[in-house]
Amino acid sequence: MGGSTNITLRGIRSITGDNQALFVVDGVPYANASGTRNILNTGNSAQRTGGGGYDYGSTAADFNADDIETITVLKGAAASALYGSQGANGVILITTKKATRGLGITVNAGGSLGILDKSTFPKFQRLYGAGYDSDKEDPSGFFYYDDIDGDGEPDLIAPVGDDASYGHRFDPNLQVIHWKNLIPGSPEYGKKSPWVAPSNTQDKFFRKGSATNFSVFMDGASDKGTFKLGLTRNDEQGIIENSRIVKHLINIAATYNLTSKLSVTAAANYTNINGKGRWGQATTAVKARTL
Repeated sequence: MGGSTNITLRGIRSITGDNQALFVVDGVPYANASGTRNILNTGNSAQRTGGGGYDYGSTAADFNADDIETITVLKGAAASALYGSQGANGVILITTKKATRGLGITVNAGGSLGILDKSTFPKFQRLYGAGYDSDKEDPSGFFYYDDIDGDGEPDLIAPVGDDASYGHRFDPNLQVIHWKNLIPGSPEYGKKSPWVAPSNTQDKFFRKGSATNFSVFMDGASDKGTFKLGLTRNDEQGIIENSRIVKHLINIAATYNLTSKLSVTAAANYTNINGKGRWGQATTAVKARTL
């Protein structure tokens, strides 16, 4: 959700540096390095080498596809000849739509829906509960052991602080103190629960995602010149709860013909992005157990 656009045209030229193609829109170059919006780590080399961080997107992700007229790809010497070292990784030339004679208004709308493909989701075992090895206080070695309910007898306490399912085998005959039994005000407070696998699997954490795009363009042309104004709103909701990115784009361009052979062109683009719940990127260590 909201990730950078990743385009490699001339292969990997740098192990730690940027390999992204240069975008040129109506003659204006745009850098497209991953994470160029991350003001704390401009260039985001940690992400490019597999480290942690957040992907705040890149400039190329802000182009409105509804406003594109043509795309040309420069891979070889032509890219370097025209744009020097900036074009070393290749160039994507984009020409936007031009105003036609008179006044025109164009409205575009689109959307998409995303769901979790469960066939690609990891399959987790449901035979063993929370914990690592048999290093706890109770006779089995898999649970904490203390008198929680005050009856004078020690209780089995689930080691939910261990971030692994490497503990005691599930057994509905075992009555264990879980995290929900320790929260004051909870209906389960002070009680014990059977040592069984959770009723919900990890894929229940995800929801359906969606993305909508709405844009309005106004343009016009006469003998004196042309103008174009575009307003775009993108709303993307991720498949994780409380994850959403709303993006507003404003595009303004005008051309004035000074003479029949000389004209002046000016353009401005404004992007406002409001996002929350972006997904972090990091390396992960996994401990496995043979069943």
